[in-house]
Amino acid sequence: VFMPSTGAYYGLRTATGHAFRAQTWRDLLLAADPVGYQSVSYLRFSGQNAPVTIHSPVLDRMAVKYFAFAPGALPLGDPVTVGRAAGEAVLRDGRSVQATVPAAALRGVGLQLTSGVPRPPDGFARLDAEVLDRSGRVLARSSRRLLDGTGGPGPFYVAVTGEGARSAPGGTVRVRFTLRAPGSTLRLARTEAGVPVLPTVRALADGLRLVYAADAVIYQRLTALPRIRWAARAEVVPDPDEVVRRVAAGPAADTVLLEPPRSGGPAASGGPAGSAGAGTAVAVTGPAGSAGGARVDVLEDSGDTIRARVDAPVPGHLVVADALQQGWTVTVDGRPALLRPADHAFVAVEVPAGRHEVTYAYRPPGRPLGGVVTALALAALAALLVADRLRRRERIA
Repeated sequence: VFMPSTGAYYGLRTATGHAFRAQTWRDLLLAADPVGYQSVSYLRFSGQNAPVTIHSPVLDRMAVKYFAFAPGALPLGDPVTVGRAAGEAVLRDGRSVQATVPAAALRGVGLQLTSGVPRPPDGFARLDAEVLDRSGRVLARSSRRLLDGTGGPGPFYVAVTGEGARSAPGGTVRVRFTLRAPGSTLRLARTEAGVPVLPTVRALADGLRLVYAADAVIYQRLTALPRIRWAARAEVVPDPDEVVRRVAAGPAADTVLLEPPRSGGPAASGGPAGSAGAGTAVAVTGPAGSAGGARVDVLEDSGDTIRARVDAPVPGHLVVADALQQGWTVTVDGRPALLRPADHAFVAVEVPAGRHEVTYAYRPPGRPLGGVVTALALAALAALLVADRLRRRERIA
């Protein structure tokens, strides 16, 4: 839907896009969509797999809150057709047709076309759709360009944010379509009563909510975890491939999967480093089933610094669902702490019970060496300037 790097231009955080990604991040995205890897610097979800990918637990862990489709995509939900075809009608430019359907949580409404969508002379030609209650109040409206249609007969859907239509008084709503296409017509199926046959798509309890329907169709993912979250439980999983499989299967929301501590680092609470045998997973933080009830207040979330205040009744981990495994450090109450790779592509830090302030900070890996090289270069330039002035004085003398 969005051109590569559009998210960067508008300051949006995106799981995919045109950028060089950490290998661990790519591993998780490929677990969500095996054909989403386009090149070393281009990741996008494929349209063919998108209706499945949108439900992936991987996106929950990545804190992907919204998922966008092109406007011509079939609305997600339960397709139900209202009316039986008994004839044909023609919808002309500027004219409207309407029919009554049972009040339901609508994500899409459409017309049953008996012939293909004609290629309009105007690229902006469209079909407008409105969902109205019995008093005529508009509950939802949207449109779809004719150019987004297919060549053959069948349902021509328009996505609508009508999930609140189920609360309409009277138990029914009216759906009105208006063609805005000079020089074009649509041939559609009608019932014996002369009203159009209406294919509809009704919302399911699928953890999604259609929140925008116009030049794109955007669903809110209600199952997405917070990007900066508290995990009262942790498991050490030595095998990275197993971590990816576990994330793709959907671990508990209050659990974070950690790699074994690297050499020189402390173990997570609950057991020494290496206490688990190879290939095993051991609960290391928090009693079974404890959500912890921690309060996390994000104090700063800038490009190079993430600062949060944690108030937790039990020990746990503060997890950040960003690829921060290179060049980042972390402190707890100003004291250096161990930055742990978490859920394969993210990071976490162990935080004791109580009230604490956690700061993640970015320090480019080459900054110390760069500082030394810069200082030496400046010293060398200063020495050359001094030597040059001394030579000039000797010549004058």
